[in-house]
Amino acid sequence: MHKSSIVTLGGREYEITNAKLRKWLQLEDLREELRKAADREDRTNKIYSYLSVAISDDIDYSTLPWFEVAQAYTEVLLINLPRLEFPMLKSAGNYEKVPWNYDGRSWYSWSHIIADSYGWTLDYIAELDVDDAIGLIQEINIDKQLDREWEWMLSDKSVVYDKQGKGKFKEYERPDWMVDKDVVDRTHKGTYIKKSLLPIGNVVRWSDEPADA
Repeated sequence: MHKSSIVTLGGREYEITNAKLRKWLQLEDLREELRKAADREDRTNKIYSYLSVAISDDIDYSTLPWFEVAQAYTEVLLINLPRLEFPMLKSAGNYEKVPWNYDGRSWYSWSHIIADSYGWTLDYIAELDVDDAIGLIQEINIDKQLDREWEWMLSDKSVVYDKQGKGKFKEYERPDWMVDKDVVDRTHKGTYIKKSLLPIGNVVRWSDEPADA
C-alpha cells in the first residue's frame, strides 16, 4: 500500500513516501547509527544523512530551522513503520558482534533469505513492499523452525532419561515470538532470531511515542 506525506523544508514542499525494501533497510541502518551516535554533532549528522536518503534531493539541512528538520525526520520515521504487527518484530535480545559483519549487510542478509526460498532476483526483491518482505521472512523462519522440530522429534536428543531410566520427551525450543505467552510460564526465555532478520535499531511500535529527533 502506497503511503505519502508532505513536509516543508526551506519553504519548499516535498512528498515523502514509504520506502521499498532495500531503501527501507538503508534507512533502518542509518537509524541504528543514529541510536549509537556518541554526541550531539554526530547525532545531527546522522539525521541529515537519514533525510538525504529518504527525500533524495540535494538539500543543505544545516541551513534549515531545526524544527523543520525534526518534523521531517519524524514524518519519514512514521510513514515507514510496518503496517502489520508481526510477532517476529517483537523478539528482542542482546547480540554479539560478529567478525563477518559489514556496512549494508542487512540488505544482503534479507535478500539472501528471500532469494534462497523463492529464487527472485535482487532487483525484484529490492522493490518489495516492506510488510510483504517481513511477512515472507517470518513464514520462511516458521517453516525452518517446524522442520527443525520434526527432525528433533525423530532424533535421540528429543528424549531425556531420569535416574531410573525413564524417558521423557523434550521439546525443541522455540523463539520467543513463536511462544504463546498466555499458556506458558512467563519466565520462559526462549531463543532469539538472528539480528539480521530484525529491523535495525529500536523497533517503534504502533503504541509507542515517536522517537525524539
